[in-house]
Amino acid sequence: MTKLAWAWVEERLASTHNYWLATAGPGGRPYVRPVWCVWHGGVLVFTASPSSRKVRNLLASPPVSVQLELVREVVVVEGDAGPYEPGDDLLAAYVAKYDWRPPAGQGWYGVVPSTIYAAEEATYPASSTTFAL
Repeated sequence: MTKLAWAWVEERLASTHNYWLATAGPGGRPYVRPVWCVWHGGVLVFTASPSSRKVRNLLASPPVSVQLELVREVVVVEGDAGPYEPGDDLLAAYVAKYDWRPPAGQGWYGVVPSTIYAAEEATYPASSTTFAL
């Protein structure tokens, strides 16, 4: 197998159920927590309480990393995160994916990728691919 196709990456970004968000806390200490995401128009969008530690971290230091729950099919998104204004189509996609509507007061945040690393365990290292966006 050769390098992975962009369609392979997007399918996993869209269909994965759980994602791991890594932010930098005070003093640069790593902080990792699970989030639910929707891949929407080239942005990985999630909801969280505006007072949560992950949100306080990303507002203070926008560079983040997001890893899919998949371990044999790796996709790692690196980029900047910040507040995101959801439209009706995004809310509908989120509800359809998770069968859950975020409560009022929940914040929306988007990760705009700068690079995405992908690899498939069965064909590593040949499948190791980095996309610069």
